[in-house]
Amino acid sequence: MHSKSHTDLRAYLGSLQELETQNKIDWYWSDFTILKSTDEATYKDCVRFWRKVLVETSNRGLLGEDVICLETKETLEDNFQNKGYSPLSLPCVIQEMYMNNEIMPANEFISTQNQSWTSWIVSKFIVNPIYWRLQKLISSGNYYSAKWVKMDTLKEAAIRVLQHQEKHGINGITDNLYTLSSFKVEFASVAMPNVTLSDFDIKILIIYLESERKVLITGSLHEDDNNKDMIIKFKAKNLNANAKFEITSIDRGIIYIRETCDKLHQQIHDIEERIKEISTKIHNYILRKQNVMAKHCLRQKMHLEKVLSKRVGSLETVERILLKIQGAASDAEIIDIYNVGANTLHDFMASTGLTADSVDATIDKLQDILADQQEIDEAMKLGTDSLLDAASIQDEELENELESLIANETVIKESPATMPTKPSISQQVHNNADTTKVSDTTKVSDTTKVSDINKVNDEEELKQLEAMLADLSVPTNVPKDKTQNKKEVQENIIIN
Repeated sequence: MHSKSHTDLRAYLGSLQELETQNKIDWYWSDFTILKSTDEATYKDCVRFWRKVLVETSNRGLLGEDVICLETKETLEDNFQNKGYSPLSLPCVIQEMYMNNEIMPANEFISTQNQSWTSWIVSKFIVNPIYWRLQKLISSGNYYSAKWVKMDTLKEAAIRVLQHQEKHGINGITDNLYTLSSFKVEFASVAMPNVTLSDFDIKILIIYLESERKVLITGSLHEDDNNKDMIIKFKAKNLNANAKFEITSIDRGIIYIRETCDKLHQQIHDIEERIKEISTKIHNYILRKQNVMAKHCLRQKMHLEKVLSKRVGSLETVERILLKIQGAASDAEIIDIYNVGANTLHDFMASTGLTADSVDATIDKLQDILADQQEIDEAMKLGTDSLLDAASIQDEELENELESLIANETVIKESPATMPTKPSISQQVHNNADTTKVSDTTKVSDTTKVSDINKVNDEEELKQLEAMLADLSVPTNVPKDKTQNKKEVQENIIIN
């Protein structure tokens, strides 16, 4: 363990509240396994403390180069020494984590690469009892010398790798393929935040992804000799469930083309660096007036420039081929989408019975229905208009009747409602005269051929009426009204 990691580990332990006092440090570094049967709560608290410390320090890369795996027992005890004392209960903590399926021996994990993690759990509990497996592990010596895979950390790293691949793997046919070296370059720094996976972590990660059927690999990770030719292929997200997931000759050809591109890039970079060095030498030889050496270096430079031009041309050709492969893959995907769309549309039309004949029949039927509806609307309109005309005539009669009633009511209200009184003599005379005039007028108007005798009689009657009017006189002692009578009485009293 290098000094920087050791310093960071001490700083981390110093930040823990559980280790604020020396008594606490001595307690956690002691053998607390004896408390399992006497004080179970304290025992669980101590195990919980060390579980948190082991996981967090390992995830931060403070225990060594491995991040997904815990170091061996001896390495852990050396890392956590305090004043020359190692934590005595680390084996007990590791046992508890193993029994809770939090960790797994790396050797056992690698041997089960053809099984998923779930299958391993089932076999662990059903096929072989946990305590029997633990005793076998301890007796074999692997318990103390093996590295331990942190399963939760491994799953988190796998999720980040898959998310990164889904985001950046735009061209599936080429971007889903990796060699072991390109896989390390692409994912070693993204699998865990702020740390870089070691080669052993990469190995464990690939095995887990393969066991979960997320990637497919060729070769074997057990033997380092075969790792150079390893091909790692991610499973396409849109891969048909019935399609076979395999590495084909096309995949191998794409890998070969990509490796060629990488080699050409490296060669071009090396040649450019070599040309820069020769250019510097030429400049120095000229300054020292060593023309022979300057010409020699200039000849080398010209030769390298020709080689560089060829390499650049080759790189352009190979990259163009790779782009055409990507374009063909995209076209194939588009054609597949067209095919799926055509089949879907055909099935939909077949299931709904949508044909040209059915459309024509439906349109004709709709036109007939619309024509019937129009006739119904016209009949309804004619019936409604006749009802409105009859109602308007009836309304006019009602309006006339109402106006006559209102007029009669108005005449009745305007006529005085006074009791009949006996007319005075002068009024009787005037009434008689008026009556006579009315009578004469009526007679004249009614009988146009009246005899002269009748005219004489009328004249005599008029004379008699005038004589009667002359004899009549208005009495002076009749008061005009009650107020005037009252005033006259008061004046008579004052006089007397």
